[in-house]
Amino acid sequence: MKKVFEKIAIATQVSIALVFVLTAILYMGGAIPQTGNALDNGFVAVLMIVLAVVFALLSAYIVYVNFSQAENLKRILLATNPESSTETSAKIVHKIVRGCAKEVEGIQVRRIRVRTNEKRNLMATITVNVSTPKFAYQLEQLRLMLADNFLHTLGLKFASIDFEIKKFKIDYKPNAEKAKETAKATVDSAKTEQNADPVVAKTDSEPVADTSSPQPAETAEPTPSESTTPTPV
Repeated sequence: MKKVFEKIAIATQVSIALVFVLTAILYMGGAIPQTGNALDNGFVAVLMIVLAVVFALLSAYIVYVNFSQAENLKRILLATNPESSTETSAKIVHKIVRGCAKEVEGIQVRRIRVRTNEKRNLMATITVNVSTPKFAYQLEQLRLMLADNFLHTLGLKFASIDFEIKKFKIDYKPNAEKAKETAKATVDSAKTEQNADPVVAKTDSEPVADTSSPQPAETAEPTPSESTTPTPV
C-alpha cells in the first residue's frame, strides 16, 4: 500500500511540476500577457498557491518515505554461486514473523524492520504491543521460534532479533493497603532508631606507660674535701 501511495505522490508531483513549467514557458513566449499583475486574478492566484502547497507537501512525503526506509532491506539474498543467485522479498520475513507471533499469547506485532550491520549480518527489529505481565518469557519464546523458522525455512541466521515495546496493555492493580502498611512500618522503624539513646564513647584516657629504655643514673664525682684518705694523727 505504501508503494501505491508513493507512486501516486510521484505522479502528482510530476504533473504539478509540468503545470509550472508550461506556465513559465507560455509567460516567456508571450502567450500570457505580461501587462499588469497576474495575481490580480483571484482564481489564478488561489490555483497557484494550492499547487505550490501540494507540491511542497508531496516533496516532503517522498523524501521522508525514501530516507526513513533507506536502511530497511527490501530483498534478502538466500544463496549465491558463480552462475546464479537466489533472493527473496522482505515480505516473506514479515509473513513468518506475523505467523509465529499469532502462536504467542499476549504479543501483537506492529512493525518489522530487517537491516544489516557493519559485517553484513542480518538484524531484525520487531515493534510489538504487549498485553501480558509475563512478556519477557513470551518475547523470548517468540525469538526462539523465529530463529528456528528462519534457519529451517529460508536457511537464514540472524545476528540479532530485537524487540521494541510500543504499548503496554496490562490490567494490574497494586495492593494499595499493603503498600500503605509497609510504608508506615518502615517510617516508624526509622523514627525509633533515630530516637534511640546514642552510645557515649569513653573520654577518660588511661595513662600511657613509658616503654622507652631507662637511662643510666649519673654518678657524682667526689670533691677534694670529701676524700676518703685518712688524716694522720
